[in-house]
Amino acid sequence: SDHFIGSPALLSAIAAACPNLRFLDLTCCAGVSRLDGILPSIGPSLLSLSLNSCSSLPANQIALIGRYCPKLTHLDLSRCAKITNDALTHIAKGCPQMHSLDLRHCSLLSDLGVTSLASHCPNLKLLGLARLGPDLNPSTVTSLLRACTGLVHVNVYYCPKFRSPDVVGKIEAEFPHVRIVSRKWRKVPAPPVFEKDEPSEEELRLVP
Repeated sequence: SDHFIGSPALLSAIAAACPNLRFLDLTCCAGVSRLDGILPSIGPSLLSLSLNSCSSLPANQIALIGRYCPKLTHLDLSRCAKITNDALTHIAKGCPQMHSLDLRHCSLLSDLGVTSLASHCPNLKLLGLARLGPDLNPSTVTSLLRACTGLVHVNVYYCPKFRSPDVVGKIEAEFPHVRIVSRKWRKVPAPPVFEKDEPSEEELRLVP
């Protein structure tokens, strides 16, 4: 059938049936490869969109979010492996009301994309950057926090340049109201233990 979960035909049918849709969750719909059949219709009314683990989506389709979703306040792009800095910049420019943005495991992103959030998304409150590309710098996060004064939660778990407790501590000292979630890196491998080493889902989640 042409109407598998996430197929262009099914998404177009949803758009035709629900033109005023406000919330759309396509989490783990790995078959989603296009958004141009649905966003022109429902994008203007969307407030929340989850594309978590939609790994087949190319960057040019992800960028359409910025063109068609001006009211978006919550966006989950975690594990959208093909998103680029250019696509994120398009989203930042087109979604100025964004409050919550999850970019975990988006390894092609760097300082350039994150900087665009500081310029265009002043209302950000929750931001997931865990396992972002290796070039994310603490200075970029600091600049972002200065521009987006409402930010209260930033996840930089497993971002290499945030290994040092001193780096994270310096950011927390300047912004005591912000919770920085970061990996407690070890200098040498530790033996297996039964205590919790990974943060819980409660700690990692970005929305109440």
